[in-house]
Amino acid sequence: MKSTLEYQRGQVIILFVLALVGLLAFAGLAVDGAMLYSDRRASQSAADSAALAGAGAGGNTMQLREIYSKPDFNCNNLNYAGTKMNLVEDDIIDAAISRASVNGYIIDNDISDNMGVKVTCSDTNTDKYLDVEVRITAQIQSSFLHLVFNRPLMNTVTAIARIRPIAPKGGGNGIIALNETQCKQGGQYVGGIYLDGTTIEVVSDGGGMSSNTCIIRNGNSEIVVLNSDPPAYARTSSDWTNDGVFVDGNGDPLTMEQSSTYNLQVTIDPPKCTGLPINPAKIGGIYQPGIYTNGIKQDGTLAPGLYCVDQPSNGKLANLQGNGVTMYFRTGNVEWNGGFSHLTAPAEGSVAPAVPGLLFYFGDGGFTMLGNATAELSGTIYAPYGTIDLGGAETTYTWETVLIGNNVKIHGNPFVAVKVDYKKVLTDPSYLDLLK
Repeated sequence: MKSTLEYQRGQVIILFVLALVGLLAFAGLAVDGAMLYSDRRASQSAADSAALAGAGAGGNTMQLREIYSKPDFNCNNLNYAGTKMNLVEDDIIDAAISRASVNGYIIDNDISDNMGVKVTCSDTNTDKYLDVEVRITAQIQSSFLHLVFNRPLMNTVTAIARIRPIAPKGGGNGIIALNETQCKQGGQYVGGIYLDGTTIEVVSDGGGMSSNTCIIRNGNSEIVVLNSDPPAYARTSSDWTNDGVFVDGNGDPLTMEQSSTYNLQVTIDPPKCTGLPINPAKIGGIYQPGIYTNGIKQDGTLAPGLYCVDQPSNGKLANLQGNGVTMYFRTGNVEWNGGFSHLTAPAEGSVAPAVPGLLFYFGDGGFTMLGNATAELSGTIYAPYGTIDLGGAETTYTWETVLIGNNVKIHGNPFVAVKVDYKKVLTDPSYLDLLK
């Protein structure tokens, strides 16, 4: 009779073979998993690169062709051949396809097969942007899984880059109050945008109003917003009054948006005064760029450049003329009473330290224009810690500007026309983000 051991002879080989198959399967899964992960990472990197390349090309085109957030950035023109927007789309697609090809992936402008690039556009009242979406699909050559699954292993990845057009500081608003404290204190106005007069007319051409506290209108004040596409809004974070008239260019009521969460931040870096001459002498009766430690008190003409002015408290500003000028009032309030001045900010491409589009920067004070003062000003006026105060009987202020103050006050009986000309005020360049 054969022993039990003889019947069990060879079983260890069977167990070894089964264990070996299992080990090989686990090894195959590990290898295939690593390959799948590695390929997905490579595909995602290629998709990110293609999306960013497309967005970068689109940003360059918008910059070169001066496509501003208004009125040039129009989604309706995106697929309209020959328009500037369509040229942007074409450049985005070409750059994305080219970059994907460099990385070994062939894509086109049809994203439905998960091997392409697509450009979508948004131009709402609150935001404007182009999204560049790139999808890449890659097939993986497996070492084991193809024996189990009767279909190829695929990786599909998506990248989205968002690009925004050139836009003026302040998002296109003509008048902005940054003050975040309460609008009134003890029954008195302390912040926001305040209009008080019998025949005030404020015309914001191309932009609306924004206040981080309130917009208060007393008397027969009239606010008109012209040439705004899409229609301009007035936004506040707290109260607004319905006295006076608030209409668009067609005489229709302008939309007022009130939200406790609304908060518009506008940050502009101070101009750089380092290295400028101190109290430079006039040359031929013309002021030269430099640092003025006791204000500018005599009427005259300013040569193009940056003027850093330490203004005495409530110091009077002389009547000045000049083109290509940035004035940085480092200390003190500035007051203009009577007379006439004509000043324009530097154009794009001006030599630093002059700041293209920036006319007045107030370090710690504000700006007051009263009486029968008349001025032609072009460029952004920025007083983040002070009040922009405009008043006077039958006075006319027609400026190509964006008024940005901690508070903005317009009173008396002036006519104030604020034209938001994107090519003459301080702007943010087009910029992009990788969203996914």
